[in-house]
Amino acid sequence: MKCLSTIFLILIFLEKSFSQGVELPVFLDGCKSFKVADSVNLVTLNGEYLVNSKFKTLLNEKGVNYLRGNTKEGSFNIRFYSEESFDTLEIPKLKMQRARRIIMHHSPELFFINCGEIINGDFIETWQNGNLRHEGVFENGKPKVFKQYNQKGTIISIDYYHPKKVELNKSEYYDSYGLLEWYILYGSKKSRVFDDKGKRVRKKHLKNFLEEVNRSLILPIYWPLLTNN
Repeated sequence: MKCLSTIFLILIFLEKSFSQGVELPVFLDGCKSFKVADSVNLVTLNGEYLVNSKFKTLLNEKGVNYLRGNTKEGSFNIRFYSEESFDTLEIPKLKMQRARRIIMHHSPELFFINCGEIINGDFIETWQNGNLRHEGVFENGKPKVFKQYNQKGTIISIDYYHPKKVELNKSEYYDSYGLLEWYILYGSKKSRVFDDKGKRVRKKHLKNFLEEVNRSLILPIYWPLLTNN
């Protein structure tokens, strides 16, 4: 009887351990013909540091989910809508690295790679289903124009960068139907937010407006550079 009780306790423990494990999606590596990825380190989900058992609780019930992680090649960002399946997520070919050389009093320089190669010129990446995922123009690993699409091939965002330096000029954000929802113009001292009709959102209304459009979850592809400088 004691033996059966011990086995029963072990089974309960294994069931709990397994249930925690399956909370994380399966990650497929775009650089390896979408085979299951190894050595994936998840950092944040929707701006919060990720613990395995909290993956599902951090998911947004509605809107965009924003996942950030690392592999041996570099860091990656994944955006997916709540209505999309997240049992399997695809790690993009596009990843970000920090330059080894650090200039005094400056943050490490960041650049983008495509499966280990620095991107230069036009760049296109598709999802496993063949739909467009990323599209942009890069110069020596630095973005000039960058577009992101969901798994259905619907536009999510477009980022426009300064032609001579890595600074954002404008970001446009689209809803799940591919319609412009709002955009932001970046300035040296302050940025200005506009709705889909081009009307500027005033400061007193800004907080409510950004909450409605999930601003905290939608970030430019080159956002670490913006936060480090």
